[in-house]
Amino acid sequence: LVDLAPLLPPELLQDVLAEALTAARIIQDESFRSTALSGLAPHLPPEMLPDVLAEALAVARGIEFEFDRAWTLSNLTPHLPSQLLPEAMEIARGIQDEDARAWALSTLAPHLPPELQSEVLTEALTAARSTQDEYSRSVALSGLAPHLPAELMPEVLEIARGIQDEDVLAHALSGLAPYLPS
Repeated sequence: LVDLAPLLPPELLQDVLAEALTAARIIQDESFRSTALSGLAPHLPPEMLPDVLAEALAVARGIEFEFDRAWTLSNLTPHLPSQLLPEAMEIARGIQDEDARAWALSTLAPHLPPELQSEVLTEALTAARSTQDEYSRSVALSGLAPHLPAELMPEVLEIARGIQDEDVLAHALSGLAPYLPS
């Protein structure tokens, strides 16, 4: 239904969005429910948006599997208004698995105000450094690179060079290359 929204005449749009919202709210799986609610965000009237996104964030908080929680946060974050970002940050910081926490924090950081962004980028970098899975480390470093200050790039490069798997190292270096100082 969400995919149809841009194609509908305005007089039908409200009814279809209401139907899509009702359908999203009855989805049993929390990951899918939160994703469906956040997917509706671009199509909702501004007065509904804060409540629906707060609901999606609350659902995300309850997701048991941490990778699903991180994935859901990464999809939800770009739509969140500034007043919900502290809650998203709290949820991301509460993820115990380093791989999932690095991913959640790295996708959240660019959307934070500058005074919080540096702190969260540092946390995400620390989590990426600590992760045991080299591919997850590579993905986290590549995702962080566009948002990190130039003075941290030598540290990021050092972390990437610690990757033993040649294919994963190539992936990490290709993701970092555009952001390395000349």
